[in-house]
Amino acid sequence: MIRQAGILLGALGALLVAAPASAQVIYTGKADFDGLTAGFNFTLPSYVTTDTLFTGAQTHCTASGGIVCTGVRFNPNGAGSDIVNIIFDPATTNGEPPAISGSFANGAFTTPGGYKSAGLVNALTVTAAPEAATWALMILGFGITGAALRRRRRAAQALALA
Repeated sequence: MIRQAGILLGALGALLVAAPASAQVIYTGKADFDGLTAGFNFTLPSYVTTDTLFTGAQTHCTASGGIVCTGVRFNPNGAGSDIVNIIFDPATTNGEPPAISGSFANGAFTTPGGYKSAGLVNALTVTAAPEAATWALMILGFGITGAALRRRRRAAQALALA
């Protein structure tokens, strides 16, 4: 019975592995300039691999001091590095530049990790969220491990009583 359950769980695991990937990527950035701060937080369906401008409601961008953030531009491999621009509404910048940028290591947009820049956009974090099949297999693995440990403990107790 247990052997049949193991075969069934193995087949289920194989089906889950074969499921199409739908991982998400989270981009978080931070900027400090002239006593003001700005930042963004995106959850995207895949890595940014082309020059992309996010505007409006999709920006998830904030700024302090009454400055309104209107967009975030990702430029992979721009001039040999990955460049992020945070764009502001010029009417709200009070003499500050209408856009600030940071230059990160080439490949930063497609490699999970934390990155620093000497530019005004000085921090970028790229996080890959696991796909649902990965979570399912991990939980299944914990369940199988727990069942095996419980079975081993029962077998040891039965030997001790005999």
